[in-house]
Amino acid sequence: MANVPVLNVIADVAQLVRNAPNPTLIAAYVRAARKFCRESRWLRVELLGQAEADTRVYSLGSDPYLEVLGLRAASAARTSGNTKRWPLTVSATDGWDPNAGPGKPQRYAYVPEAQVAIDPVPDGAYDLTLTLVVQPKAGVNELPEELLVKWDQVLQAGALAYLFAIPGQTWTDLAESKRQAAVLQSGINNARADEQREFNAGTTFIKRRRFLAGGRP
Repeated sequence: MANVPVLNVIADVAQLVRNAPNPTLIAAYVRAARKFCRESRWLRVELLGQAEADTRVYSLGSDPYLEVLGLRAASAARTSGNTKRWPLTVSATDGWDPNAGPGKPQRYAYVPEAQVAIDPVPDGAYDLTLTLVVQPKAGVNELPEELLVKWDQVLQAGALAYLFAIPGQTWTDLAESKRQAAVLQSGINNARADEQREFNAGTTFIKRRRFLAGGRP
């Protein structure tokens, strides 16, 4: 799915906070989307890349609209021969043997910010598929369509909760702000339950890009 300009979806919000400037409306809507994604971990994307021999840590790259919150899953496959994919197990890096030799990748760990570590250190090239948990970047003016298909009214409530709480405006309404905040939180709770039950497959915003190699930690 494509991104949707926030300006195209804020008409309902604008009707309730008349005279609010468009930049304020857009910022409030994006702020709600970031909170929704950060707390629910609902929005995922798939990243494809390749591990290299003797390199443990890889950058997850960057996207102009989304930033990485964490990793949901990872799998690996040989680049030739038997290319059947196998899942990697999430594991804390403090349990890895730093003296172990290179081998077939078995474990992964998210390394803040926006990096992944692989164990054992790969003994050759392997194709990797990573499921990233993401949120919109601050300051963007477009959002993934997936968020709007199911959660548009939740995001509207989040935007209104923020806008109604701005002091000294003609639209300021603290009681309504609290009511809208409750709607947002209910939506976050529902989305979190969806995510835990694997109802969300996410989208793909990077088809194929080589990871930027780092060093061994």
